[in-house]
Amino acid sequence: MSTTPMAFGGILPDEARKRGMELLSLVGLGDRWNHRPVEMSGGQQQRVASPGGWANRPSVAALR
Repeated sequence: MSTTPMAFGGILPDEARKRGMELLSLVGLGDRWNHRPVEMSGGQQQRVASPGGWANRPSVAALR
């Protein structure tokens, strides 16, 4: 999971990394933090996309 969105949100790098690991663990992918998207199944890629949207703690989340 990239911490770039959090950097733009003003979150310090150490906090962004910690938050990213928490979010990946939340969706069961904490052990795959260093894998590239091509090394993950389609379902794992989708599970990484959700925490990416939650990284900056939005007040509203749109679900489809």
